[in-house]
Amino acid sequence: TDRGVTGLWALPIRSPMSEEDLEAFQRTHILARAYDDGFRFWRIQAEAIRAYEETGGLFGAIGVGWGKTLITQVIADLARRKGIRKIVLLVPPEVVPQLVQIDFPSASTKVPLSYQLHVLAGRNKRDRKTICSSNRSGLYVFPYSLLSQPDGEDNLRRIDPKLVICDEAHNLANLTRSARARRLMAFVADNEPEGVCVSGTMTGKSIMDYYHLIKWCLGTSSPLPNTKHVANEWAEAIDSTAIVASRSGPLAPLVKWAKANYPKEEVTEDLAGFRKAYKLRLRSTPGVVSSGDASVGASLIIHNSPVNGDGGDADRAG
Repeated sequence: TDRGVTGLWALPIRSPMSEEDLEAFQRTHILARAYDDGFRFWRIQAEAIRAYEETGGLFGAIGVGWGKTLITQVIADLARRKGIRKIVLLVPPEVVPQLVQIDFPSASTKVPLSYQLHVLAGRNKRDRKTICSSNRSGLYVFPYSLLSQPDGEDNLRRIDPKLVICDEAHNLANLTRSARARRLMAFVADNEPEGVCVSGTMTGKSIMDYYHLIKWCLGTSSPLPNTKHVANEWAEAIDSTAIVASRSGPLAPLVKWAKANYPKEEVTEDLAGFRKAYKLRLRSTPGVVSSGDASVGASLIIHNSPVNGDGGDADRAG
């Protein structure tokens, strides 16, 4: 029997960090001088970093303005500290200059960062091969555009990272149409690195757009079924293109689970109820962190939340 139909309901429910836990986290993850100067993580950043510490993966639906870059930097250093020598950071090519020239130097004054950067952007084919074959420890900044090149998968295999961090991971959505996604997932299938995927717009249509990513990041703790054909049945019921859903459909047990675990929530036995039940299960899964959602939670569409009124000055959590 597919775990997604039976054992899924036994997955733990993630609890938000208490104020005491959050403060303790700030003290242990921020450099003393920066802490004394008033620098603090946003709660969503702390929750995301803690999720990686506890599960060895992260599926973060985190919108613009909530400091995804700092999250990825801290996670990379945590991975280094636990013995992961080589880490790949996949990013859109247009962000590389700011990342290298501004974001990393700024972050190093606030949080412990002690890995060497290896930047592949702007390198010719020969130099890329040399860098990726060097066996040097550190963080390899790997633009998505290079993963689309013929030597992209070969260079990934030359690095052989034990953690791959995907910033703006919607660039890897839809495995059937994306060559770069297929190349990455071929490497993942063969080498089983840890996975971290963060994006504010993971998908706008179907849970199948990110099925491969969440399964990679969370493994058997994914809130989606293990087998793809059952996940497709779920998608038919709750995707943004779905029109009707049957009470006896594949998500009926999920509605029952939501009613039992979230009695204060109104979860109806119709399309809206199925979508809400899935949203509750998704967002409560250990390893999943979300900064917000749209009215239809099934397809994980995230609205960008304005930063205001919570001490959010420019020095708070860049």
